[in-house]
Amino acid sequence: MKIHLAYHRDGIELDVPDGNLIGVFEDLAQAPLAAPEDAVRAMLRRPIESAPLAEIAAGIGPRAPRCVIVISDITRPCPNAQVLLPLLAELNGYGIADAQITILVATGLHRRSTPAEWRELVGDEVLGRVEIVDHESANPDTLVTLGTTLFDTTVVMARRWVEADLRILTGLVEPHMMAGFSGGRKGLCPGISGEQTVKRFHAPDMMGHINALPGVIDGNPVNTLSHAVAAMCPPHFLVNVTVNRDKQITGVFAGDYRAAWQAAVRQAEACCRVPVPEPADIVISTSSGYPLDLTYYQGQKGMMAALPILKPGGTLLYAMACAEGIGQREFTEQCARYATLDDFLRAATTRDEVEKDQWALQYLHKVVARHDVLFYSSYLPWETQQGLFVTPVRSMEDGLRTALAKHGPDARITVLPKGAYVLPYLAAAVAPATVA
Repeated sequence: MKIHLAYHRDGIELDVPDGNLIGVFEDLAQAPLAAPEDAVRAMLRRPIESAPLAEIAAGIGPRAPRCVIVISDITRPCPNAQVLLPLLAELNGYGIADAQITILVATGLHRRSTPAEWRELVGDEVLGRVEIVDHESANPDTLVTLGTTLFDTTVVMARRWVEADLRILTGLVEPHMMAGFSGGRKGLCPGISGEQTVKRFHAPDMMGHINALPGVIDGNPVNTLSHAVAAMCPPHFLVNVTVNRDKQITGVFAGDYRAAWQAAVRQAEACCRVPVPEPADIVISTSSGYPLDLTYYQGQKGMMAALPILKPGGTLLYAMACAEGIGQREFTEQCARYATLDDFLRAATTRDEVEKDQWALQYLHKVVARHDVLFYSSYLPWETQQGLFVTPVRSMEDGLRTALAKHGPDARITVLPKGAYVLPYLAAAVAPATVA
């Protein structure tokens, strides 16, 4: 059976023997909203557990307010323009001019956006209308310290956000490999938090927790800390969306930043949690294509999805373009520094300092400690792939032949064409509960 796998912008195909195939598992097909901008406008006026945005804006007073809107960066496939256009129109209608509005891109510890990415993020109709700036997590001039919260975390956040008269948080809700689901509070922590705060968020004790997994909310300290940080300077209003596999909006959830996010999580969970009838010897997965597979640093998302359905000692065959390389300098240096991931984990869990981006290797360790990983990238140099703690293959076909040679002609195979967007679980098990 020829199966289309998400890979960079266009995807690739792989022929999997029908006799070995358990199934191909994706999130449930969802029809897009016919008029997403109208849906945004309606939610602004009739939000979830919140006063309408117009009433909130009117409460600011007669002075000229400064409004900050946080959006996700290029690593999240959020259709920002369809949210921003009706949102800006509403704000203008309340008397808040474009000159009073700033869009703050929640880069976390990621690199700065390029001008082309700004255009891709907000669209031509928004670009140039309002000020757009990237969050700078390491620039003290752009940050303010708010105090201390759970897990002895010093809360540092973007000054523009803290000092704004009207704070609006947007984002996309989808499975997230450490925080359970994205969106909501994550736009603030790690999205616009200072480096010190984000490093605590990514600390080994947080990343190593048994519940710091995709789709898990309850008992997940990463989720708990993110909420605690957000509560130090919460949004006045939230607009989150869910999307289908074609990145089209399927739901709009606006209002109270906790209640609206929880409603979005319930919809996302209903569509992406999928029962699989039996464990597999081989799982074929991807990082879900562009933009999630731009760098190896982001690659653990689709790998983690395979863990609940892959037999111990099984093989994960993983496709990821890595068109922008391994990742930022710090992560690239970490990959080169350690001979094995066991060496990395010993160092990471014994030193006092949390290094930028080290969480990615800790999550990779969760996978390779239990399974063989065969890795395919057509962009990374072959020599570079030798130092990524996985086994590179020249093609997905070569990888499948290698896996079948290991597990035998009767090996059972499961395919996750967009691994980062699905939460598979064994049908005999009970799907974990998240938000009630």
